[in-house]
Amino acid sequence: MKHLIFACGMCLLAGCGGQEKTGKVAGPPLTSVSPSVLQPDAYKKAGPVTVAFVDLSPAGTTVHAEGCQDVIVAVAHGHANAMKQDPGDGDEIVDRTVIPTDYAISGEGVAVFATVTTKCGSGAYPPPAKIEASRAPDLTWANGRMHAHLDIEDELHGDAYFGRLSGTAGVPEHAHDGSWEVLISIEASGTFTLDGKPRHLGAREVVGVPPGAKHSWTPDAGVKLVAFQIYTPPGPEQRFKALAGK
Repeated sequence: MKHLIFACGMCLLAGCGGQEKTGKVAGPPLTSVSPSVLQPDAYKKAGPVTVAFVDLSPAGTTVHAEGCQDVIVAVAHGHANAMKQDPGDGDEIVDRTVIPTDYAISGEGVAVFATVTTKCGSGAYPPPAKIEASRAPDLTWANGRMHAHLDIEDELHGDAYFGRLSGTAGVPEHAHDGSWEVLISIEASGTFTLDGKPRHLGAREVVGVPPGAKHSWTPDAGVKLVAFQIYTPPGPEQRFKALAGK
């Protein structure tokens, strides 16, 4: 499959590593380990979006995308190697699949692997692109307590938006008509209320908000939200520019 980068080692999220096989040859022992594969139950689905957290290691983990999907690898912290790219803190890689594709991700730290189902078009697609965190300006509001970076817009072919959201302020109740929102928390502790139903949101959780659903966020005192955010189709993220006075 395209962009398949062979990776070896233990499974990080699913706990299902390959078996080490060592054979006697002339010279040092020969070691062969099958790549670890993220299991389906580790993927969290929200409408057209699928998300998995990847604990990065030099050994590597294999993740899977179906055909006709936009693919994002985003580094929460640390550094990664995937698709012949080397993203660091806050960097992302974007690709588009036409056929089911496996990707191997290695490195150190934590990354998020996300896919957005799209309509396959005709013609060739550009190769995977690295989006550096420094490219998107810091949009700040709520007296400096909230921040957004609109990282990926054009590279997702108008199908989705992907960016970073962080801060210590709450978000009042609102809705996005016509767009799914997927909030991928890296650090969090507070109450996320969806359609009038409050629930605790902690670190490494995913919340899917269907189009038109009312939702709000109240952080616990002294706790900072650090998250990736997806809108599909894009549009609601433009309000961050207005909030920041841009």
